[in-house]
Amino acid sequence: MRNLFIIFLLLLFNICLAKIAVDSSKAIQIQRQKIPQVKVNLPSTLQIENVSKPHDSINYKNMPWVVALVLGFISAHDKNMPWIVALIIGILSAFVNFWIGNRLRLSNESNLQKQIESNEKNLQRQIETSKEVKLLEFKATISAKNRQEWINELRHTVSDFLSIAMQLTPEEHEKLAELSPIDKSKYWDKFYYTKAKIELLLNSEKKELKEVLDKVEAVVNSLTNENGESCINIRTARTDLISSSRKLFDLHWKKIKNLE
Repeated sequence: MRNLFIIFLLLLFNICLAKIAVDSSKAIQIQRQKIPQVKVNLPSTLQIENVSKPHDSINYKNMPWVVALVLGFISAHDKNMPWIVALIIGILSAFVNFWIGNRLRLSNESNLQKQIESNEKNLQRQIETSKEVKLLEFKATISAKNRQEWINELRHTVSDFLSIAMQLTPEEHEKLAELSPIDKSKYWDKFYYTKAKIELLLNSEKKELKEVLDKVEAVVNSLTNENGESCINIRTARTDLISSSRKLFDLHWKKIKNLE
């Protein structure tokens, strides 16, 4: 829009110059027509002083300096004036076209540079965003993989713990009685080893994990209790531990699916 306004102003300027040239030419012709025609009978000997050119009769004092300059130039080159005006207009038009073309070229280069910089910024922003997304996806994948391995390890350890606990019930005492004291101690050692491993795999500060630890402790208490209800207690404790473990596994399976 600004370039079009500049073009309009330059074209208006050219039209004004042409109008001034035409009006000046007409003014000179009118001034010449006003000069009276005087018939003079000249003697054989004539002395002429203060001879001035016809165009000196034009009053330049009350004219703007630009108009006076143009009129003076036109008066001095009256015969060649059309060609001179055409030449001036042609030169001005060429200069205007060159100037406008140069301005348009600079404007296009500036706009192109701004567009390139904007595209580079957008591309850099997309790259950074893509990096962040990929990094989050990578972390989520690693977290899900580690959670899966943790669940598998906890499941196997709880299974070993319950399996050994059922071999230490009073119902299995007859079978244990046939074993040597060293072999019996191996069962108890493995039982307490799996219990310690479960405690290391679980964080007692979290509610769902503490619930499983409490059920593990209930299984241990039911085996070390010497009253007659130990068999009933161990089976109840076993069932409660399995139920709590399933809830815990189901909770973390959902987190794995959601990549949490």
